[in-house]
Amino acid sequence: MDQITLTATAANWTEAAARQFAAVLSYVGVDSLRGQVESGAAQLFELYVDKSFDPCGWYVLRIDQSEEGPEGVVVAAVGHWAGVDITATMLPLVEKQFYGCVSVRVHTDRPGMVRKLLKQGYGQPEMIVRKKL
Repeated sequence: MDQITLTATAANWTEAAARQFAAVLSYVGVDSLRGQVESGAAQLFELYVDKSFDPCGWYVLRIDQSEEGPEGVVVAAVGHWAGVDITATMLPLVEKQFYGCVSVRVHTDRPGMVRKLLKQGYGQPEMIVRKKL
């Protein structure tokens, strides 16, 4: 596939986004994610390829304060487009949205996603494990 252009648009929470996130999230519930967006603690974005009219993905961003300064957080993301590595194509767009932040943190529980992120220059400073009781 030739070079594609991704664009992102801030969006309100939708049932379409909820269905897509529900299919891939296991570490955070969709209701929790929706709550962050609807309370204003995080922002939902719809992702579009070239001039498509239907979103090919969604992601949720927020900014946390750390001792070093503001840190951009990719809370959750989901998307696909045939023949395109959405992760590698989307990350530069997301990183630009975190203008002024000192770092970017991505939350995932998918080992394949961790491998993709490491290839994009992300480090793994710690590992968190969780058990539901």
